[in-house]
Amino acid sequence: MTFSFDLVGERWVPCVTHQGDTEELSLTDALLQAHTYRELGGESPLVTAALYRLMLAILHRVFGPKDRDAWCDLWARGRLEPTPLLEYLSRWRHRFDLFDSERPFYQGDHPTIPSNPIGNLLHELSRDDTLYDHRTATGIGLAPAQAARHVVCAQAFGRWMTKGPYGQLPFGTCARGIVFYAKGDSLFEDLVLNLIRYPSRDDVMPCDRANDAPCWEMEDPFMPARSVAFGYLDYMTWLSRRILLLPETENGQVIVYRAKIAPGLRMTDEMRNPAMQHKDCRKRGWKSWVPFTEKRALWRDSASIMQVPHEAYDARDSHPPAIIEWLASLVVETQALTAGQTMRLAGMGMAGDLNQYRVHFHRREELPLPLAYLQEQNLVSHLQQAIGEAEDAGRQLFGALS
Repeated sequence: MTFSFDLVGERWVPCVTHQGDTEELSLTDALLQAHTYRELGGESPLVTAALYRLMLAILHRVFGPKDRDAWCDLWARGRLEPTPLLEYLSRWRHRFDLFDSERPFYQGDHPTIPSNPIGNLLHELSRDDTLYDHRTATGIGLAPAQAARHVVCAQAFGRWMTKGPYGQLPFGTCARGIVFYAKGDSLFEDLVLNLIRYPSRDDVMPCDRANDAPCWEMEDPFMPARSVAFGYLDYMTWLSRRILLLPETENGQVIVYRAKIAPGLRMTDEMRNPAMQHKDCRKRGWKSWVPFTEKRALWRDSASIMQVPHEAYDARDSHPPAIIEWLASLVVETQALTAGQTMRLAGMGMAGDLNQYRVHFHRREELPLPLAYLQEQNLVSHLQQAIGEAEDAGRQLFGALS
């Protein structure tokens, strides 16, 4: 039996309305109607972050933007321009079929790896953690829309595994730190706010323009074998796993119980993830990503996240997410965004044991992002002082009660 699930036309992208309801849309409708929805809303923060990443890769390919003026034109429209988007999705539609027999979307076969339960793709089913969650990977079936979301998520947030039938699975590019996205008042604003300059500056992501492309445009996304991305688009759609979904029918419906999961591309730790904050860079390089920790809320790091350094790039010890520096340049150099506006900054990610074999929790937190702080850095210094005073008060209170 031939299976097909066309991600361009079928409903699978969860979009949240301004009333708080979640509706599944096709990839085409999610992009073209982005101005009418509030945000993306996946099953978990990891799924949500991975879907933003996928949609941004498409928009970068179609729209750039090559500079601040191009970005301002996108922002001023208030909605995504249909013609170039529809032309692009039509041209590559054959690569967006989840069950295509030759090039299934975001997947790749490994002939010697046996199939395993599809539940092994789900981060919430962390192995051996069944004391408080008695679900296991066995027996779980996913509808095509669910399977598509979890494949996209697994490529970005895949955990490192050193044992089992898979071979040694590498980390996904987003697995070890908090991924940050700027947020506005609609899904359209969310997407455009996070469209940094493309091709990017070398300090953000070096770009081999002749070869950089999203994985679905490549003849073979796993070849040549490489540990450094060709550029930002390759990085955004990096396939850390060879996954092959094995659909079947049950009661007349397509369902996925099993999949092959094998090692894919292994990214070097020396590449920056522009969506993450990095600390202690002079000592640890780009391995200095900042993860969630159980007892530390994100607001306590808000000053360092909003710090836009002025010293030479190579001299920095801390690097905020690239979107912070990009928004700061838009506030200072254009009139599209003003210092009087307040956006939001969403952080999404997970925390686990040292090798992320087990996921202890995944989390999403949001911070207000007053754009004045990106223009007037003395405000960030005042914020840092206030956070320090709050932490001192907390320590004194804890000491008095213990």
